[in-house]
Amino acid sequence: MRNIAPTFALALALCCGAVANAQDELQADLADLEDSTQGDVIVVKGQKQNPMAIVREVRAISASTDGQLARFQQPICPLVHGLASSYSQQIATRIRALAKVAGLRVAKDGCKANLTLIVTSSGQEFIETLRSDRPELLAALGPAKYRALRDSAGPVWSWQSTEPKRADGGPVQYVSELEIGPGAPPLPLSKGAYQVPGARLSRLSEPTRQDVNLSFVVIDRDSLVGLTLQQIGDFFGLVGLTGARFSQTDKLSTPSILKLFNDKADGLTPQDGATEFDIAYLKARYSGAPNKSSTQESKAIAISILQDVGRRND
Repeated sequence: MRNIAPTFALALALCCGAVANAQDELQADLADLEDSTQGDVIVVKGQKQNPMAIVREVRAISASTDGQLARFQQPICPLVHGLASSYSQQIATRIRALAKVAGLRVAKDGCKANLTLIVTSSGQEFIETLRSDRPELLAALGPAKYRALRDSAGPVWSWQSTEPKRADGGPVQYVSELEIGPGAPPLPLSKGAYQVPGARLSRLSEPTRQDVNLSFVVIDRDSLVGLTLQQIGDFFGLVGLTGARFSQTDKLSTPSILKLFNDKADGLTPQDGATEFDIAYLKARYSGAPNKSSTQESKAIAISILQDVGRRND
């Protein structure tokens, strides 16, 4: 997959004009909210966890790419577009704090964004415009996943651009055709097919891993009314860092900031910020070797969450 980061700034300039026009209204909505951001300190509320529910919920929200759970390997550089600078900075602070909790490196000021929140008057229109003007930013999805993203009712749309790597981080070898044997014509392969020469097959691990190059979260402006910057920052951070599937967050029975917009829509009181489950899930997503199958890793994540929560509640 091509490195598409350099083109994103131009895509924002082309597609986010409506965001800038609506910014004053959103600032007015947020001006009366108390800033609950606590710098680099993440505070969680303890909750009892049901083991079987944790396993089901981890599987539901964890999106896989080619049968693996993708991770950031590069330092995290958050960008918030469509809010006043002061709000953007405070939300970015929350994201950096969450990244540190996960054990990830955080990029210095002036870095090139690889985790981007876009606040817009219409997420669907933004995505359609992005598809028209900068289709490469959505190319990682493929036609079916793009249609599912575009047709989602929102108010959140998210996706990641990933790249397959060897288990050791080296590049894979892309191939366009497969040699069948002597005298037989080669078999054409689909675009993006790759192989890992010399790879050793194992039931315990895969010869590849999936690296996240870019992560995007698009949010409808109106859905943010009544929320705090801590809630927005923690939700964005969890979704952006883990690639959690927003379409599945309504299945969570565990208290979670990932249910922020579900709770709000249902008239329930959302969590103030990242919960014990959220922090344990985030840490587990970035623990252990990255070259396991999504099935193996989901099980390991569930076990890690239960162990982490158990230690906290002892």
